[in-house]
Amino acid sequence: MDDKSTLYSLIEAAMAQTEEFSVEESMRWLESDDTVFVDVRESHERNEQGCIIGSIHISRGFLEFSIDPEGPKHHPVFQRTGLRFVFYCAAGPRSALAAKTAQHMGLNRAGYIKGGLAEWIKVGAPVDKI
Repeated sequence: MDDKSTLYSLIEAAMAQTEEFSVEESMRWLESDDTVFVDVRESHERNEQGCIIGSIHISRGFLEFSIDPEGPKHHPVFQRTGLRFVFYCAAGPRSALAAKTAQHMGLNRAGYIKGGLAEWIKVGAPVDKI
């Protein structure tokens, strides 16, 4: 028997093991001092589609380097305690993987937006054009 994971099994596990936030729920946290929205898409996606107002941008490929205080791309927001981290991508899978990684690295209040930015835009939530 082969125990090798596939992309889809990793995404499924991440979605099952992390908190999923609806757009409506996430919108309530836009002005909250204890919530940080983290855009894990690539720069070109952010430039083309815009972003959630006030979000920080850390592409998925640099997330671990940004969370680790000893990492070469460390972002100081990850050192603050008591924050909720809401990860998002285009549709959800990358942000679920990001939230799972963040939890594994000690960020206990990490989750992702179900449906990603596509769902955010679909329901008419505000987007910042870059």
